[in-house]
Amino acid sequence: MPRSSCQAVVVLLLAVVAPILLAYSLYGFSRQSGGSRTSLFRLHPLPSAKASTTKICAALHALRAIAPDDPSSAPTPFELLRLDPRAAPFYPPRDSAYPGSRSYSEVEAIVIKATEDLRSELWPRKGQLEPGSTAERVVFASYLVGAMLIDDTARNAYMELVQPNLGGWVRTVKAVDGLCGGMWRTMEWED
Repeated sequence: MPRSSCQAVVVLLLAVVAPILLAYSLYGFSRQSGGSRTSLFRLHPLPSAKASTTKICAALHALRAIAPDDPSSAPTPFELLRLDPRAAPFYPPRDSAYPGSRSYSEVEAIVIKATEDLRSELWPRKGQLEPGSTAERVVFASYLVGAMLIDDTARNAYMELVQPNLGGWVRTVKAVDGLCGGMWRTMEWED
């Protein structure tokens, strides 16, 4: 197998499998127990909200790594893929929340196309990317963001808990730290 193909397989495995294994090693797999909040999780309980939180936080950390000297300029998951979270099929979130909902089938196709388009711009003919380059960090982030947005539980949690709280550096930091701060400290991902 050519070296670039091996690298692509490794990156894909890291993007899809690593967050799940990380969640399992940190928390184990458990079922969402509901809670007092009225949310998509309560209406449609899905397995392992902690694994989904791990996917969200890993994606946000990878996005933050794109601009390590100025984290405030890091793109959001939707900005990275040039998608609009306030437009169909992502909005309203309930329309793509679970199998059978109105826009559910569109989400995966749109996310896959957006990630492929982004990678093809930065990674022409799947050649080598310079290690540590911004392009390499963007390609890596695209795998994690794509995996997060395709995962129903992770996408729903992001759309409910993080996306509405983005806007302005202070609000964004509070929203992300509220969800990921403890994990980032545990994993020593903090700067």
